[in-house]
Amino acid sequence: MWIFPLFFWLLFSMFNKILMVCVGNICRSPVAEGMLQAFFNENNIVNNTIVESAGIAALVGNAADPFSLEIMTERGVDIQTHRARQLSAELIKEFDLILVMENGHKKHIEQNFSFSRGKVHCLGRWRNEDISDPYQEPREAFVKMANHVEICLQDWIGKFL
Repeated sequence: MWIFPLFFWLLFSMFNKILMVCVGNICRSPVAEGMLQAFFNENNIVNNTIVESAGIAALVGNAADPFSLEIMTERGVDIQTHRARQLSAELIKEFDLILVMENGHKKHIEQNFSFSRGKVHCLGRWRNEDISDPYQEPREAFVKMANHVEICLQDWIGKFL
């Protein structure tokens, strides 16, 4: 599933807390959170990095979308316990790196929380691409999204080789 694991660890070991953000916190950000956490677990990387997620308009308390759950289970990643939560000033202050799914999310956060500038980045920034929202779309859109999230995480690795 992952390439360049040592470099990935070196990149993300610079950050103690990483927050993945999308809109509802039920489709994209739980997938990104799960993939990143699974990487640490699969590669027996013991560090103090915490990976979590939130939404800018979260469906608070909801589980991850059934398609996200299904696709991640197929990949051997368990996100069953995920519950959506709202992005807040407190969360933004608490996390070292915030990876958003769309440039619009970045703009929204920086406009509403000016102190966040410098720690908010698009997951797809190295491709200049947004991660499409598969909400209420067919399963294939979720597969495409999960593949895109994985590729973009790998891009972050490649930039720090």
